[in-house]
Amino acid sequence: MTDSLQTDLASDTVLDNAISAVTLLPETLEDALGDTLGGIAGDLVSGLLPDVPLVASVIGGRVTTLDLPQSAFAADIVGVRVLEAPEAGNLTVNPDNSLALVMTGHNNSQTELLDAKLEVIHADGTTSQLDIALTVAPTLQEAGWGEGDHYMLQTDAAGDVVVEHGTEHRKIYVSDSDAALSRADIAAMEGLDESDITGNWLSKHPSYGSSPATALKADAGMALWYEITDRDNDPNSHWLLFERGYDYGDVGRLVARGAMGESELHPQLIGAYGEGDRPVIASQVQLFQDASENIVVRDLALTDGAMVFGSDNVLFDNVQISGDELNVQKMDGFTLRNSEVLDVVHDTPVNDSDTWDALPNRKSGIYVSQSSGVLLETTLYDHNGWVEGYDYNLSTDGVQPPSIYSHNVYIQYNNTDVTFRDNITMRAASFGAQIRSGGYIEDNVFLDNNAALNNFGGNYGGAGYIGNYSLYADNLITSGAHKTIAELQGALTLGLGDFGNLSGMVDTIIAHLADPANAAEQLEKYITHTALQLSSVAEHPVYNDTIVYNWVGGKHIDDADEMHQNIDGLDTDLLDATTIQLFTAALLGTDTASIADLAEYLRATADGESLSADDIIAFFQAGFGIAPEARTEAETLRFVPNPLSDGIRWDNRLNWSTEDLPGTVAGDSVALAGNWVTYGGTTTLDGLDLGAGGRLSVSQGYLATGSLSTGGGTARVEIDGAGQLWSGAYGGAGLLELDVAGGRFANTGDFTGRAELTLSDNAQAILASAGGLFSLGAGSSLTLAGSALTAGVDGAEDGEAALVFDEAAALRFIADAEGFSSLTEFYSGHFSAPAEIHSTLELGGATLTLDVSAFTATTTQTLIEVDALSGSFGEIKLVGLGAKRDALLAYNYEHDTVSLTLGEASKGSGTLTISTTHEDGWVPNAGPEAAADSYETGYGERLVITTGRGLLANDADPDGDTLATLIETGPANGALRLGAAGGFLYTPDAGFSGTDSFTYLLSDGRGGQDSATVSITVGTWLDSLDRVEGTNGRDFLIGSDADEVIDSQGGRADTLTGGGGADVFDLTAAFGDGTRNSRTIADFTPGEDLLDLGGHEITAVRVASTRTLLYVGEERDTVILKGINTFDDDFLL
Repeated sequence: MTDSLQTDLASDTVLDNAISAVTLLPETLEDALGDTLGGIAGDLVSGLLPDVPLVASVIGGRVTTLDLPQSAFAADIVGVRVLEAPEAGNLTVNPDNSLALVMTGHNNSQTELLDAKLEVIHADGTTSQLDIALTVAPTLQEAGWGEGDHYMLQTDAAGDVVVEHGTEHRKIYVSDSDAALSRADIAAMEGLDESDITGNWLSKHPSYGSSPATALKADAGMALWYEITDRDNDPNSHWLLFERGYDYGDVGRLVARGAMGESELHPQLIGAYGEGDRPVIASQVQLFQDASENIVVRDLALTDGAMVFGSDNVLFDNVQISGDELNVQKMDGFTLRNSEVLDVVHDTPVNDSDTWDALPNRKSGIYVSQSSGVLLETTLYDHNGWVEGYDYNLSTDGVQPPSIYSHNVYIQYNNTDVTFRDNITMRAASFGAQIRSGGYIEDNVFLDNNAALNNFGGNYGGAGYIGNYSLYADNLITSGAHKTIAELQGALTLGLGDFGNLSGMVDTIIAHLADPANAAEQLEKYITHTALQLSSVAEHPVYNDTIVYNWVGGKHIDDADEMHQNIDGLDTDLLDATTIQLFTAALLGTDTASIADLAEYLRATADGESLSADDIIAFFQAGFGIAPEARTEAETLRFVPNPLSDGIRWDNRLNWSTEDLPGTVAGDSVALAGNWVTYGGTTTLDGLDLGAGGRLSVSQGYLATGSLSTGGGTARVEIDGAGQLWSGAYGGAGLLELDVAGGRFANTGDFTGRAELTLSDNAQAILASAGGLFSLGAGSSLTLAGSALTAGVDGAEDGEAALVFDEAAALRFIADAEGFSSLTEFYSGHFSAPAEIHSTLELGGATLTLDVSAFTATTTQTLIEVDALSGSFGEIKLVGLGAKRDALLAYNYEHDTVSLTLGEASKGSGTLTISTTHEDGWVPNAGPEAAADSYETGYGERLVITTGRGLLANDADPDGDTLATLIETGPANGALRLGAAGGFLYTPDAGFSGTDSFTYLLSDGRGGQDSATVSITVGTWLDSLDRVEGTNGRDFLIGSDADEVIDSQGGRADTLTGGGGADVFDLTAAFGDGTRNSRTIADFTPGEDLLDLGGHEITAVRVASTRTLLYVGEERDTVILKGINTFDDDFLL
């Protein structure tokens, strides 16, 4: 996609009723829209106030680019700021000063009126205000854009999901090897009868099945698995692992009825271990009858398919589905990835008939109905719904024939938020993918299907347009299949059918219905159905650059040239050489190859590093002249909502300034620029700037950033589900609203900026890890709501993690019916094993609020437990205690805890008592004493201060306590990183010289604090140059070809030659000693060399043909510039 697609939408993308970008003045609105919106425009114009200069009409649930009219202003626009945002949607400023109005998620069914106000900054420095009146017409797709809210975990370097376990965890190893333990084996070892070895018995003897060495036979393993994971158990993250290389036959339903993973981050896992082929499971995977949640199935060969009904958050990764279909219904969060769905057919007809009746015998590779959050990616779908050698007349004496009802992928009209990307779907009975609901369809290969792809936007069977808008991006459709049968055959050689509203079609190729090098194939494929069919009822795509080439069969062979689309300027010889057959031949290293050869290769390499859809698409895009230029340098990617699509999805590359995804190149950073973005993927960044007003929603995947900032304003991050946000640093101005209602937030460095952090539900928050600091500063708050969350300290390495609260900070605990959560060390499950972390918490006089409104129990609960607790709270507020119940808040410095005891209801007087227990030998703390420090560094040079010269070298503590430092106010002209025991690293900003400073807070870990200022003198750029030093006698100084300072020092008469490079002639000490001195500069070069007179004043200038003389000071000291016949103030430093 080119830049013009993003900037010229007003002229390029307004088709029919699709208003995707608009620059309108009141008098032109009615003419521009006509009857498009049923007279809305006219009503709006007639009712406008005369001071409303900009009116626009948009469609609900979509993105609109609004261009400000330069003609309306006296001076050019150089900047725009949103002063008043509309009540719905989000309005931001694009890099070109156009506006992005994102209404995604606001799927209005009635016309709405919205207002906004802008400040416009002009080239002459003046500003003006601009009111905008917006008419929002009803969305044309009831479900709007899918927002990519899927169930997805972090992935590793190989693209496999990373499955963590929680605290309720047990592994069960199952094998069919001779060494595996049967019930009889265990009974013999235990002296019991075989009938005694039940699932319940095994659950109480965890040594059996807990390792590969004690692996169980399948019947024993499954009995144990059902015992510990069925509906009678609490949610857990147990793992069932089958050894590779064995066929286990029928093991039962595999997922216990009502099985519940411990959380989205800690699901139950059914998978494999060892080496060899994937374990073969011949029984159907069944999730139905009782709902299940948070289940991952991976690394298995499932030869009887799966039924996944009425559950939440189920993920299949690296599985092979065959035999029976994958049937998915009434799901909220279903993912299939890195898998194969192959040869799903009926072996015999389901009904008693002499023919294969199409409807009752329909069979698809995957069928999805009434589900939301469906992610299907990086999967091979091949040869589903039919068998080679079928009878044309459908006789049941033959194998299953294709039919109109059988597809590789069958996604019903009643689904929402479907993402279908990076798949290869080939040789289907009918459709490669029937996506009736609409969705996000990207980077797929549709190969040799009777029909490739269609979308109805949910409008099937009279349902209306209840589905999503659709984006087709970078898809390839090639080789139209021509499988014929006597009846209910369906399409032949059909390409893409788009029957939804206002789709976006970007860089799709539909080419080579038949191999252009195989004339016989082209004649054999006699019937040509449409390459690209658009609805006669729905609104056509807002953009469509689809290339159609050579999509013609024998019947229309003479009309081939008339059927091409968008091939102007392309080399048809090259297009004819860009075929799947030639791609496969090159892949296999053969002279010729077929689609069947490619299928065989894909199947053989599926359980490993396989060929991807992207590889095939890249080959075709190169041949068809639309290959994107690969980015090789790290950049700061700017989020720019694209009006061709959703405008909110992180995983949509059309929304990024580089048109690829962040993290494509190591070292990338991101600027969200105040946009509202939903995250998806696994990404590592150097930095993430949300921008003032920005919002980031992370409900899936893994996002790690070296630094996090808010652009100096208020920004919001919401984490939930399986989402993870890892930040190496947060600081600076602004306010971060961080709402973690699930998933995980992790601070791995220094968290020092102002924040309002709210934790609830089953959230995890790693506030600090080894070597890290979580500082809750003035104006910041931390709220722990409910009893199910975990918060505090965890990490991969041993070390110290510090939590520090300011006296102007607030800590809140809100109980639910089960009580409170605690602030403590915990094992998150992310790291391979718990680390030995020394946790410290300094309460610092912060305000504590305890809300017990929902908690009626008489009990003691620990609120805080660390390794070293110091300080105390300032104000303490107790909410919901009532007038007849008492409470005790206890500080225990011996065990480093803070606890709350609640008395029995109706047995108290509403009193809060505070108690303190000190360690043995405790004496009152004397605070530390911080002393100011000063350091020097050269121009452009980092200052590295080790412990011995560090901040603590001149600080003291009367009690001999171990001291720690943290940044209180950072430097204004450089970057600072504190190290251990007072060491630090300071890097001056580029071009800075002078004095910089910062303040640090000194803490004794027991509540005592002091602060001091550190001054750093950064030398000038002259200090960085080599010096050629003269004497106080007569000198003849000659420099080299490098940049240098030629310092003549004192004396009556010196001759200076700089040589090559940009030189500074330092004459500071040459003049002003009471005698008349001279300096001759033999090779002064204007524009490169400089004179440093050290404050001496030039009193006169004399210019001759071969030299220029400068007279300095009262003694008329002389500077002679040989070969120069001019003078300019720029000669002087």
